[in-house]
Amino acid sequence: MTNKIKYVCVHHTAVSRKDQPSQFYPVNRYHKEKWNMISELGWYIGYNYFIGTNGVLTQTRNVGEETMAVVGHNHDTIHICSAGNFLVEQPTDEQDKTLIELIKQIEKEYPGIEIKRHCEMQKGRTCPGFSRSYFDAIILNEVHTTVPDKEDVEKAEQIKQMSSLLDKLREQLLRLLNRI
Repeated sequence: MTNKIKYVCVHHTAVSRKDQPSQFYPVNRYHKEKWNMISELGWYIGYNYFIGTNGVLTQTRNVGEETMAVVGHNHDTIHICSAGNFLVEQPTDEQDKTLIELIKQIEKEYPGIEIKRHCEMQKGRTCPGFSRSYFDAIILNEVHTTVPDKEDVEKAEQIKQMSSLLDKLREQLLRLLNRI
């Protein structure tokens, strides 16, 4: 029996796309080794949807099928995972676009569904890595606004620029640390 779907939960793989650009099959292999729960769709990935670094979307579990994503929310939640470590890099524009379109589609089918980050559903997690302000400005603003407010668009662009600058600073810091 399928529980009522109440949430969409956004995740990341926590593996930098710089270290592993293609992550779908490695994640599938890792989840097979960890849980060995094949989905009705033939995948071992514990999320309902997987977004590659190029924005390609793959459904890996049917909605309502048991996932292995958030303790206590593996039956009432649609789980979406994007490839990358968003503690050290931002999602690609293609990933953001795919995530936005998928959430819009889910909201049409499940009006009133709550959209959360993994860390908001399970204490002690940093997943999906990006801040709530990034999530609100870049993702949810696009999902919920048909005509974006000019000020919101400017803020979202500023957040994206600052995130990009932060990524560059992190890279420079890592290069400096590697020289020591």
